[in-house]
Amino acid sequence: MGQLNKALDILSHAKKPVFLIGGGVNIAHANKEMTQLAEMTGVPVITTIMGKGAIPTTNDLYVGNIGIHGSYAANSAISKCDVLFSIGTRFNDRITGKTEEFAAEAKIIHIDIDTASISRNITPAVKIRRHLTAGVILLLTFQS
Repeated sequence: MGQLNKALDILSHAKKPVFLIGGGVNIAHANKEMTQLAEMTGVPVITTIMGKGAIPTTNDLYVGNIGIHGSYAANSAISKCDVLFSIGTRFNDRITGKTEEFAAEAKIIHIDIDTASISRNITPAVKIRRHLTAGVILLLTFQS
């Protein structure tokens, strides 16, 4: 639980946090839990193309898709955030662009079940390898 506690501590001190949600949340069927987490924390949600639908696109916290096919608002929020909490993403070049410029001012937290996806293109401050449904439920438990 050490990394999870560290992630929550970083998130609790954030001034401009965002959740970046990838297809892993949809694959894990953790949509309900992800929506609850976003609503409980009030943190805006940005998705990858594969993550679209992780929370309803009609939710007030949903900003849009990131990357070359994404919205200006989503890309801008990533560039201005101080904490990027990534759940179920691969950080491929279609969402990061130049990796050295991606969320350059942010502490990055990455939760994924796939060890190969964590630290592939981006080096997070906190790495958590966990099944995404279990990971999001744990975050909900710690937040409540």
